[in-house]
Amino acid sequence: MRILLLLLGTGTMLFAVGGRWDIAAAAWIFPVLLLRFTRLSGVGTGALWILLAHVAAAVFWIQDSAIGLNPVTAVGAAALAAVQTLPFLADRLLVGRLRPAVAACVFPAAVAGGEFLITVLSPFGTAYGSLAVTQYGDLPLLQIISVTGSYGIGFLIAYFASTVNRIWERPSWRGGLVYGAVLLAVVLAGGARLAFSPAPSTTVRIAGVSPGRAVTDELATTLRRITGGAPASLPLPHRRCGPR
Repeated sequence: MRILLLLLGTGTMLFAVGGRWDIAAAAWIFPVLLLRFTRLSGVGTGALWILLAHVAAAVFWIQDSAIGLNPVTAVGAAALAAVQTLPFLADRLLVGRLRPAVAACVFPAAVAGGEFLITVLSPFGTAYGSLAVTQYGDLPLLQIISVTGSYGIGFLIAYFASTVNRIWERPSWRGGLVYGAVLLAVVLAGGARLAFSPAPSTTVRIAGVSPGRAVTDELATTLRRITGGAPASLPLPHRRCGPR
């Protein structure tokens, strides 16, 4: 059971890393599975496997984003994975010692804090490590960003995971009703904001163009010939900006 949860959670997470293969629902599913795995595992064992799962996801994103895996990006992937592991570790250590209502907030609060830390320290900003990026098509939900920043989306997704696990362990719909009310309020308020906000009088269409991987590889080869084989610094191709 634990191995299946780990495999399914890790596989689902690959579709929620801010890449071109993202599926919005995957961002809601993988924390449920991985959180269940850690609660069924020992503290050290669970944290180690969650760390490795996030390293795999970070490496997948690096390759998918055409950044390229090298010693620097590998260390960065490990550092990001370590930060993303902390919420699971905090939940595993604290959830059994707190009242259910408080315990349900440990994981989402830690996820939101981890996302804030990543966006402050990481050179990629919200491009990696922010669950809000995966929800770019859900405009009513995204309106909460204007109040909480992108971390509010991460909090809601993680709160869903802790609520499902709470019901999984002790069948009771009280926690589910509380979470449902919170999520419904957020979506309704976001929908109302979109519906009643005045449309701008004028709009301007903008676009961004970036080179493909083949172009940057060819340019790097050319520059190495010019510099006698010394590595050249090139701008990285960018796929999609996350919400700011």
